[in-house]
Amino acid sequence: NFPRANGGPRPRDYFDCSHGLSVYPQNGKVIVFYSMHPSSELDPYSLHGGCDVINGTKFSANFWLWNEPYYFASPPRVRAFEDFKKRTYLQ
Repeated sequence: NFPRANGGPRPRDYFDCSHGLSVYPQNGKVIVFYSMHPSSELDPYSLHGGCDVINGTKFSANFWLWNEPYYFASPPRVRAFEDFKKRTYLQ
């Protein structure tokens, strides 16, 4: 569900799937959408969530794409992760 589709307001209840655009499953189909503008700014209208399954089983998978090089082990990212580990149980 995309509650902010077509310029909708920020939802009050993130579990309410009665507003916005809902996409229903079709066997063998996939949903692809962009969460960022070409300028790399986040698109607030791409907010999305999964609705409850009424009948059957839900399967999902993510495949992340970036519109510019993404370095998982860049020095700032490594430092940020090391700092995070110091503050959590991962130490």
